[in-house]
Amino acid sequence: MRLTCFATNTSGRPVAELELCHRLRARAEDRIRAARSTGLRNLSLKRTAQN
Repeated sequence: MRLTCFATNTSGRPVAELELCHRLRARAEDRIRAARSTGLRNLSLKRTAQN
């Protein structure tokens, strides 16, 4: 059994919308963490703008 919760002071938005925002942010943070752990910041990107 797995229980998940999060606390917010946002009012007037449906719970499903708040959960979607929370999950999208968590996915983005996971991708950033994975990119950093693989060393993507060490690549030489001379022709492409780095983000």
